[in-house]
Amino acid sequence: MTDVKYGGSLKPTLTDVNVIGDDRRKGRMSRYEGDNSTALRSQAWLAEALEKLMLEKPYGRISVGDICARAQLSRQTFYNMFGDKDEVLHYCLRSAYEERFRSICALDAVTIDDIVDGFVSVVESKRDVLKAMVDNRLTGIVFEEISACVALFAGRFVREDERTDLFPYSEAMLAGAIAQMLVLWFQRDDSVGTDELASLLKDFMNGRVYQITSERKG
Repeated sequence: MTDVKYGGSLKPTLTDVNVIGDDRRKGRMSRYEGDNSTALRSQAWLAEALEKLMLEKPYGRISVGDICARAQLSRQTFYNMFGDKDEVLHYCLRSAYEERFRSICALDAVTIDDIVDGFVSVVESKRDVLKAMVDNRLTGIVFEEISACVALFAGRFVREDERTDLFPYSEAMLAGAIAQMLVLWFQRDDSVGTDELASLLKDFMNGRVYQITSERKG
């Protein structure tokens, strides 16, 4: 096994400070948060190893040793990067939506459609591991990272004058709705595709999902 040593700073890169900001800290963080390229590769290899193992056997039967063996890294390297295997799953989801967030921030103008399409593209890219997490009753991690994702995007794209005392509640409401929708989608495993989920989310965020009648019956 390879024992990776690194000497990177524990501070985020300049890009992280400007783009990710303090909202990133609302999710569960990895033990290593530096920018050393060797350490970052090790994180990615360990995450990839766990994702593959989750397609082969139940999460409860996967040990840190299994992850290290698949990634061909030492246990010491694992614990330099992560506190436990749950932390690896947080990293798997967080790294995906933060990457997409950066690409959206690079656009000249950002619309709700851009944000929804970006979110759905993350779901598509992490579809297998998300399904495995739901099947293994790890929805708490999914909820936490969706909440952190919503906070990240809202912190960047919601205007300052709209951030009233109710703002945290609107964040929680949106995160809960998205998380419940995703969990139900994986549990039902039906013919509804990600394009349809994206369309539903856009309608929801634009107030077009429900039509309330003012007529009284009888």
